[in-house]
Amino acid sequence: MTEILVTFVIGMGGVALGGFITYMVQRQIQERALRNERAEKIYAPLLDQLDIVEAQLNYLKLDVSWPEWQGLREKHLIHFIAPGLKEKLWEFFVAELHNFNLAIEAAVNTVSVSVKEDILQKTKEKERGALLTTSPHYLGQDFLNQCAKRVLIEYIGFGGIDNPQLERNYSELEKKYFEKKIPFNDFIANLASKIKDHPFFKDGRFKGELEQLIAKTQELRREIKKEMKIKNKDEWG
Repeated sequence: MTEILVTFVIGMGGVALGGFITYMVQRQIQERALRNERAEKIYAPLLDQLDIVEAQLNYLKLDVSWPEWQGLREKHLIHFIAPGLKEKLWEFFVAELHNFNLAIEAAVNTVSVSVKEDILQKTKEKERGALLTTSPHYLGQDFLNQCAKRVLIEYIGFGGIDNPQLERNYSELEKKYFEKKIPFNDFIANLASKIKDHPFFKDGRFKGELEQLIAKTQELRREIKKEMKIKNKDEWG
C-alpha cells in the first residue's frame, strides 16, 4: 500500500511538474507573440515616424500631421506603450514639435525680411523699380522663404541642401538685376553670418532648441528599441 502511495505521489508530482513546464513554455510563447505584435503595430511605426521627424528637422520643414502617431492615437494603441515612454512621446509630438514648428515659422519670416532687404541692396539702382513692379516673383514670399530656410540651415551648420530650382531662380535674378555677380552659396553664407547678431537669434535659443529636439528624437528611438529588446528591426520574430 505504501509503495502504491509513493508511486502515486511521484506520478502526480511528475504530472504537476510537466504541467508547470508546459504552462511556462506556453506563457513564454504568448509573451513573445505579444511583444512581436506590439513591435509590429506600435513601435515599428513610431521608429519610422521618428526617422521622418529627424529628417524634417534637418530641413527645417516639419509636417505636423504625424500620420503614424495620429494613427496610434485614433486606434487607442498608445495606451499599450510602456509607461514613461508614452508620456515622453506625448510631450514630444503634442507639445515640443508643435511649439518648434511655430518657432520655425517665426524664424523664416524674420530671415525672409533680411533676404528681401539684401536683394534690394544688391540690385542696380536703376533696376529696383522694375524688380518691384515687373518681376514680383523674385520678391515673392515663396522665393524669399526658400532662401530664408537655406540661410537658416547654413547658420545652424547643417551644410548645403540641394534645391536646383531655387538656385536657378536666384541665378536669373542675379544676372538680370544685381550690381555685381555673387554666387548663390556666397549670397547664402553672407546672410547666415549676419543673422547670428539679429535679436531673434543672438541668444542662440533657436539653434539650441533644434539641437535638443534632434537629440530627443535619437533618445526616443533608443528607448523604443530597448523596450522592444532589439538592436535592429531584423531581430523581430
